[in-house]
Amino acid sequence: MMSAQTSTNNLKDFKIFLEENGSNILDYTNAIQYKYKMDINIYNNNANSTSYVKTSPNQIMEKLGMGQMQEMQSMMYGNAFGSYEIWEEMLDNDELLKSQYDLLAGKWPEKFNEVVLIVDEDTKVSDYTLYSLGLLDPDELTEKYKKLMKGEEVEEIEKQTYTYDDILDLKFKVVLNTDYYKKERKHVERYAGKMKNT
Repeated sequence: MMSAQTSTNNLKDFKIFLEENGSNILDYTNAIQYKYKMDINIYNNNANSTSYVKTSPNQIMEKLGMGQMQEMQSMMYGNAFGSYEIWEEMLDNDELLKSQYDLLAGKWPEKFNEVVLIVDEDTKVSDYTLYSLGLLDPDELTEKYKKLMKGEEVEEIEKQTYTYDDILDLKFKVVLNTDYYKKERKHVERYAGKMKNT
């Protein structure tokens, strides 16, 4: 049963413990990073579509009809089987990052609104990443998946090549959770035991 796997913890006291013993703990680890269960809403219009496409939380899986499966997998197993999310917060340890990665173009991020793209040893990224970043139109992927589900033939994606400037020119928009709401002034009058909105 799933409920049998449920456990409780005291993260507040654990955080205090880490901060009070940080100097000793860092002797055995490279960095301490805190994550909160709050999505960062990131959009792009890099595919020159008629509207912005939400890339975080990644909507591609939703369009493919696999959003609920992804959420259930995350609830049951965490990230044990990987994640469909392409965005990750960088570690707060420049020395560690620079020792593990070579900078190919541009500069290391210095501000909160700057990002870096990680490529493999052959300077490649997955097709899924290209769709998620808006370098390829995500609607094309949705159409290909629908054809695949119907047993129809799907053309392989052609090899894509990008210059460093193509990547450095990518732009994204971050929307805070509070930006989705607009405050409305409402006056509530109470009369004769009833409520009336005006």
